[in-house]
Amino acid sequence: MRFVDTGPPGTIVVAQDHLGRYVDFEQSLELLQVPQGTKQWRIRSGACAMNCNIGVSKRVGDWVWFIDDDHTFEPDVLLRLLAHNKEIIAPLVPMRYPPFDFVMYSKLNLIEYDTHTTVLSRYYTMEDLTGVSGLIHVQ
Repeated sequence: MRFVDTGPPGTIVVAQDHLGRYVDFEQSLELLQVPQGTKQWRIRSGACAMNCNIGVSKRVGDWVWFIDDDHTFEPDVLLRLLAHNKEIIAPLVPMRYPPFDFVMYSKLNLIEYDTHTTVLSRYYTMEDLTGVSGLIHVQ
């Protein structure tokens, strides 16, 4: 990480499996620009949700960014996200397999029954974002 004098410090949580998976992720993380005082926690186990909770319990600063070890990103992505000054914000990340839909819901309905929950969802697709710039609403 490269520290810069822009924005409030916060916490980056890499909630990964037992071992880091991708060299491209490590290279992106090495070049990532972060506000001075930002901390990074790598929480390793097979339980991603638990890893995220542990990372949040160790947080410092004004924000938390969860990233997975199979992502790559531009060095200034975090600073661009923070500049929007929103309570919750995340980059759109495409899936690694066709049709490469984004990992953000344009529609998410959870229907709860006594014995189970049914998920009816729709991800954003490349076609949804044609001609779109800036922030978009997700569920």
